[in-house]
Amino acid sequence: MMTLEPDEAINVDFAEPRQKRDKDRVACFLHLRDLVYLHRQAASPSTIAFVRTLEAAVIAEKAAREKRLAAAREREAERRREAERRTHEGKD
Repeated sequence: MMTLEPDEAINVDFAEPRQKRDKDRVACFLHLRDLVYLHRQAASPSTIAFVRTLEAAVIAEKAAREKRLAAAREREAERRREAERRTHEGKD
């Protein structure tokens, strides 16, 4: 059985950095959102509902990510304070 190897040109999209793909997805969503909100008469109710639901999910995920980052920063600050405390105890 013979299998064909994928063409390198086809894999270009897969080779893009994740950050670029994420930015492209965000830009696409923002464009869709703007179109729906600016031209409501052309958008179906289900499209409007979909955009609102997706927007709410994005906002919730951003809040959750910020909360996780704040908790991680607090843990790191606590580790540094503890290390500093140990350092000062060793000098006494």
